[in-house]
Amino acid sequence: MNVYFPDSPMQVLPPYSSDFRARNQTSANMKIPQWLCLVFVITAVGCGPNNPKTYPVQGRVLFEDGRSVEQGSVEFRLDSKSDSQRTVARGKIAADGSFSLSTFEPGDGALPGKYTVIVQQMVIAEGFKKGHQHGPRVPKRYAEYGRSGLTAEVKPESVNAIELKLKNDNK
Repeated sequence: MNVYFPDSPMQVLPPYSSDFRARNQTSANMKIPQWLCLVFVITAVGCGPNNPKTYPVQGRVLFEDGRSVEQGSVEFRLDSKSDSQRTVARGKIAADGSFSLSTFEPGDGALPGKYTVIVQQMVIAEGFKKGHQHGPRVPKRYAEYGRSGLTAEVKPESVNAIELKLKNDNK
């Protein structure tokens, strides 16, 4: 049994009363503008950042004798006067020595400009993990920007093909 007290601040309205239906309709009508606002906010946020234009970069990492670096990663650091403006593009080296760069999104390439390049390779110690093949080791100096001596230039072209040649030395 529902009780109805018209002058009471706490009213229990029967579902068949006109006041009950009016309150529920008002509540439903209020949800539509809130829903539209939510869609607008999601759409505005979903536009994402306006990243600068990047250009595809693909390449290979080879030793000077022609053998491929079989495992590791490359990192291209854009040469800039300001450390805060140094953009980095990265790529994983495949078993055939090939790589493709990413800056803001996977596979998007790199910004145009001159870069200092490093090649990094994680080598598992002998006997630690049997069956792991990393191929010929990349000398440690290629993992440091100040010592690698590797440079590249990305041009605003449809595809930039870059070949990195490494000396197999113990410096």
